[in-house]
Amino acid sequence: MESVEKFFLKYAFPCANVLVDMGEISQEQFERVEQACKNNEQVSKKELEELFKAAFRRIKQIAKEMEIEDYWDKKVIEEYWHRNHNVIIDEEDGNYKNFPQSFCDFCKVHIAKVEQIISPELALIGYGNTKRPIFTLFVPDLKVGDKIRIHHAYAVEKAD
Repeated sequence: MESVEKFFLKYAFPCANVLVDMGEISQEQFERVEQACKNNEQVSKKELEELFKAAFRRIKQIAKEMEIEDYWDKKVIEEYWHRNHNVIIDEEDGNYKNFPQSFCDFCKVHIAKVEQIISPELALIGYGNTKRPIFTLFVPDLKVGDKIRIHHAYAVEKAD
């Protein structure tokens, strides 16, 4: 069973480049989480909270609203990524108000369908009127027709 830290990081890692560009995390911190993702290694809760401060500010609020004491509960993390993340973007909370709409759409979590396996690392997906390539690092066993959740340019998990 996948740890909640790894589950969170699969969704959060695609944001790390943006955080580097904004000066919120260092290139060294980015490279540390990138290697952890590539090697399927654990990153501590403490480090994840330090790297993704805005997400955890929101996750703590969601836990409070759900009346769940431990904000690291997987149900809370799923609620954030599966239902609240896109709402936060649409409401232009935090830095989202500074980004163009096209980038905000790219930042959202979408359910997409795998249309083509391009290579072991890339697949072509589609959702709505959008088709684009995504990385398969977190879901290497994708098949054409699979429904997946994507964030930025990454397949994050298979969707029901």
